[in-house]
Amino acid sequence: MPKAIIFDLDGVFIQSPYLSDRFRDDFGIPTSEFLPALKEIMDKVRQPNASPDFTYWQPYLEKWGIKFSEKEFFDYWFNAEKANEEMIALAQDLKRQGIRLFILSNNFAERAKYYDDTFPWLKELFEKVYYSWQTGFIKPDPRCWQNILTENNLQPEDCVYFDDSQTNTQTAEGKVGIISYIFRDKNQVKNILPATRKDEEIQTLKKFIENQGKIFDEKLVSYLKPEPCDASYSGIDYQITYGNQKLIGDSRKQTSAGKIFCEIRNVSKNYPEVCVRRALEKKKNKSDDKTTLIIECGPPSIYAPFSEKEKALKEYFDANQDLAGTWEHIYLVLHDGNVKLR
Repeated sequence: MPKAIIFDLDGVFIQSPYLSDRFRDDFGIPTSEFLPALKEIMDKVRQPNASPDFTYWQPYLEKWGIKFSEKEFFDYWFNAEKANEEMIALAQDLKRQGIRLFILSNNFAERAKYYDDTFPWLKELFEKVYYSWQTGFIKPDPRCWQNILTENNLQPEDCVYFDDSQTNTQTAEGKVGIISYIFRDKNQVKNILPATRKDEEIQTLKKFIENQGKIFDEKLVSYLKPEPCDASYSGIDYQITYGNQKLIGDSRKQTSAGKIFCEIRNVSKNYPEVCVRRALEKKKNKSDDKTTLIIECGPPSIYAPFSEKEKALKEYFDANQDLAGTWEHIYLVLHDGNVKLR
């Protein structure tokens, strides 16, 4: 997962019909006439110290016989712009994982003010929104991305960039070195990035329910409760965490190389340490007597019988009650069953 993701704003998090299409349909202004005017004006107002946007539009509106006051014009334009709720939900999940999020947008002062007043999630989710009218750098100027890297102590390889403009993605990747993608939709972003924390939690919860011989129904999952509840399922609150996946992965590699085959077959001595200790230590301060802790352990051994693993894990837990916290229940989720520790 990258340390930071830089997103374009319009066309990604905020979507609307093309203004040129609306002027064509509502006022009969040909697209071939409207688009040159739009480009000319946007090239000016996206710069710092530009005159008020409406002053550039007035001559064209008068020419086209459209009687808009400044307020009526901006209301007509901006009120058609809607938040992309699916992308907001994804950004919330990415931020929750500790990924730094930034917006890079070619925009002008009046529109930025409308966005700030109308879309509070811009300030809540993104570490900073970089508007061209404030920075003086207009995409595809490479300094747009270099400015973000410098200000935030990031390297190009730390970041991924999404934009709906091919010119911008080509510059970000070709001249700055940031891996870049032309934005299509939420699913594309999710498929490009490794699994999000929310996806992992869903899979862990699914395995936990299925290990009980039940059918998992994602419609019963809720994320409305505050910490320490990561997710509720059918009215039960769960905190979801993981055993030491690196040690588990190392164990798998050694096993496949034939180095600890016998130890793994008979449950290695460090197995409880791998599956339990670090997860319990990490979550102890969050423990709550109304929440169930489930720990995804992964399969450090496909050879040891479930009964042997269950016995070793329970004995370890009984001998280390100081790690337990106040959780209502504690379960370990293995590939072949759940182990109830409390």
